[in-house]
Amino acid sequence: MSTTLPTDSAERKEYPLFRGLLRYFPAALAGVARHSKLGNDKHNPGEEMHHSRGKSADHPDCIVRHMLDMSDIEAEIERSPERSADEVAALMSEADALCWRALAWSQELHERYGGAPLAPVASGPPRGRLEHPMLLRAKPFVPKPDDAPAGTWHQAGTLSWLETEP
Repeated sequence: MSTTLPTDSAERKEYPLFRGLLRYFPAALAGVARHSKLGNDKHNPGEEMHHSRGKSADHPDCIVRHMLDMSDIEAEIERSPERSADEVAALMSEADALCWRALAWSQELHERYGGAPLAPVASGPPRGRLEHPMLLRAKPFVPKPDDAPAGTWHQAGTLSWLETEP
């Protein structure tokens, strides 16, 4: 069984989740939690909170877009004689979205390459090694080719991907 943290008690102490994460970044983590809720309400209305990975997997591009938006908003705030509450809220929203994307990408990398278990509420593209680094975008769904490597083909909306054992 794969676990997120090591099982050795001495090794577990090298992961100070409270002292080294929650106490360092309380406002940022609260913002990411709020972003998760708002995103779930938008993309999975009426459903329990879960990360629908098949709906958006372009984390690097999204991170850069959020960085650009943050830079634009922050520059506008700095140029303004007064800080507008709406501008500050927009800046915080972009920061939360950027952090969420960075965490999502990091989680998927830890699962794919670092041996971490699939996040408890994740659904969509698998944690196993992807035969193709990018998800194959297909309209309509591309069935498994006859000469495809062994693995399990999946579909979520217009996305298809191949899961192979690590």
